[in-house]
Amino acid sequence: HATLDMYRSIGVEFVDPHVVYNATDASIFHPNGRVPFDRSRKTRLIAVSWSDNPHKGGPVYRWLENALDPDRYTFTYVGNTTEELTHAAVIPPVPSHELADILRQHDVFVTATEHDAYSNALVEALSCGLPAVYLDSGGSREAVKDAGFAFAEREQIPDLLDRLRDEYEARQAAISLPDAADLVDQYLRVLGLDLDGR
Repeated sequence: HATLDMYRSIGVEFVDPHVVYNATDASIFHPNGRVPFDRSRKTRLIAVSWSDNPHKGGPVYRWLENALDPDRYTFTYVGNTTEELTHAAVIPPVPSHELADILRQHDVFVTATEHDAYSNALVEALSCGLPAVYLDSGGSREAVKDAGFAFAEREQIPDLLDRLRDEYEARQAAISLPDAADLVDQYLRVLGLDLDGR
């Protein structure tokens, strides 16, 4: 797993490792009521970060807002950043219910975060039905799987967005995340607890 490899790269050693992913609150982050995708309008991109650390992707988003074709895409940023975004719609941090509503009004999640083990923001967006274009770093590939595309260099993003737009329905249908009940079972197994409650 990329998550384990990331920790091994900084010298962390494991004994009998198990990766247990995280899930969202399905009563908040879900695709019900989302705005349907429509190629006849501009494709709505969104990025989210609570942290303004540059490793959360701010410099890439600043580059991207200028690289996007304004006739094909809009870009919304929710959260904190030290970058001055002049073409994106910038929304300050909002509570989870409001964030979920905003996510459901968009089509594609973009994340340039580096070294995240398994990004909550990415999982929340996927849970709301948004396929993703993401920096190939940390555990993002494990969350997205076939529901989007990875980039290594920011210059790849526009072409990947065009491809995702072309393949949107198939990539959205490929969203596959563990649910909370499965994760509870996994935690119990790791802890060596009896799943039957005996």
